Amino acid sequence: MKYQNLSRQIRAGVDSSEIATKYGVTRQRIEQKINDLNLYKLYKAKREERKKKKKEKILAIKSREGRKVLREIFQFVYERIYKNTNKLSERKTLEYFLFTETRCSLSKLERLFSNYEKAINSEEEPSQIKLSKGTNITYTYIGKILKRVGLKLFLKRNKPISEEEIERIKVSSRETGLSLSDITYFTEIKEYIVRAVCKRQKIKIKSHHNQYFNYKLASQIYEAKDSGYFKEFSKEEVAQLLNTSTKTIDYALENRKLIEKVISQSLKVIYPERKETTPYLTQTERKALKN
Repeated sequence: MKYQNLSRQIRAGVDSSEIATKYGVTRQRIEQKINDLNLYKLYKAKREERKKKKKEKILAIKSREGRKVLREIFQFVYERIYKNTNKLSERKTLEYFLFTETRCSLSKLERLFSNYEKAINSEEEPSQIKLSKGTNITYTYIGKILKRVGLKLFLKRNKPISEEEIERIKVSSRETGLSLSDITYFTEIKEYIVRAVCKRQKIKIKSHHNQYFNYKLASQIYEAKDSGYFKEFSKEEVAQLLNTSTKTIDYALENRKLIEKVISQSLKVIYPERKETTPYLTQTERKALKN
């Protein structure tokens, strides 16, 4: 057949002039065949798709060429000026930008290495939290960047969790109605540790009771009330301090009797030896937990 595989080429969006050359006919004849096969709409859509891909390919090539030129300029600047500079942040920023394919902007990289330099000069351990300040770069990526330019990330080892703390997590998650944020707050144990213990022990734990209200917030409101904050500050100021609304404060205070009972009972379950009856941990209790 003269027009064998024509339908396949039309469906693939091959240019009509290219098809015409292959079959030795005019472009108009191929377009007529497209209409005869009732494939004009499909052909048009496929042609647009191919054109778009071709355009993207050209732009990608131009972009690569542009980056190549830019890197050559930075290479020149690096070799002539910054290679021998004593300023670590400038040297490492250009070093990483030049010799790696990165999506990080120069300003972010410069901030990261500047944070590192400050930490080194002040004889501090450059933790990921300190280094990420003002960079918006993830902790994992920070480690990779530093490794690439030969800098060391000093990871501070966390204090191992004690059996007493594990037991506290198990009891609070199994025997109280507290959510994850509540347990973290009342046990003074970091959230990721609480999650890990519950996962290991196969304990289902509530993420949050309510988007706007939980026992942690209620406890903070009652502590502020008993400490005289509402006398020194307005309700609006206390709400701003606790990152909540005045309506939430009103709700907590109006229902204090009921909510306070739940918190106090939960604290008694977590700390059986507890003598205090307040719906919050006192400063003395918190200090004792840290020691």
